[in-house]
Amino acid sequence: TVNRTLLQSKLEICVISNACRNVLPRGKFLKYLGIIFDENLNFKEHINVLSKKVKSLCGILYRKKHLCSADCKRNIYFSLIYSSLIYGIEIYCKTSKSLLKPLIVRCDSLLRLLKDKPMRYDVTLLYKNYNTLPVDLLFKLYVLKLMHRVLYNADCLPSAITSLFNTNINTHNYNTRCKYEFNMQNVVSNRSISFFGPSLWIKLPKNVRLIVNPKLFFNACKNQFINETE
Repeated sequence: TVNRTLLQSKLEICVISNACRNVLPRGKFLKYLGIIFDENLNFKEHINVLSKKVKSLCGILYRKKHLCSADCKRNIYFSLIYSSLIYGIEIYCKTSKSLLKPLIVRCDSLLRLLKDKPMRYDVTLLYKNYNTLPVDLLFKLYVLKLMHRVLYNADCLPSAITSLFNTNINTHNYNTRCKYEFNMQNVVSNRSISFFGPSLWIKLPKNVRLIVNPKLFFNACKNQFINETE
C-alpha cells in the first residue's frame, strides 16, 4: 500500500508517497456542476467568466447586428446569455455588489446594443421590453422561486435544500393564517440564504405569497420587480 500524506501550504499541495514525491500546484478555483468556486467563495471567477461571455457576444453583434432581426436578437439574448445568467444564480449572486456590478454593466450594454440604443438610454425600458430583469433582481426573483418551492413543493426538493429553512407548518400543527410562512428564530447568520430568502418572502404582498401555482407566482413576482424599477 502507498502511504500518502497531504501537506497543504499557501502556494502548493505536496503529495508524498513511499515510491515518489509529486508536487501539485495549488488551484485557486474549481468548476463543479457548472459553477466556478474560488478559494474565497466570493464567486469572482464565475462572474468574470459570465462577463467575458457577454463582452464577446457584444463584439460579435456589434459587427453583425445589421444581419439580425429584432426577434433573432431577442432569441440570441435568451438562449446564450439569459440561460447562463440564471444557472446557479441563487449561489453565485450572493456576493458583494462591487463584484457583481461589472456583470450588470455588461448586460446593460448588451441590451442597448441589441435594441440599437445610445449609451445613455434608460436601460430599465429595455429590460421591460424583453420582459426580464437586471442580474441583481433576477437573483431575488429566483430566490423567491426557491422559497415558493420550499413552502408548496418541498417534496420535489432534496433534503439538503429543505433543511436550510424552517417553516411554521413543520414547527406546529395548528391551522393558523401564518402556517405557510418561514420561521427564522433559529437562523444564526443574516448573510445566509436561510435568512435572506425568508426575508425576501415576507416582503411580498400577502396575495402574492398565497399563489400556489408556481408559474403564476413567478410571473407575479417578476411583474412586481419590473414595476418597482420604473
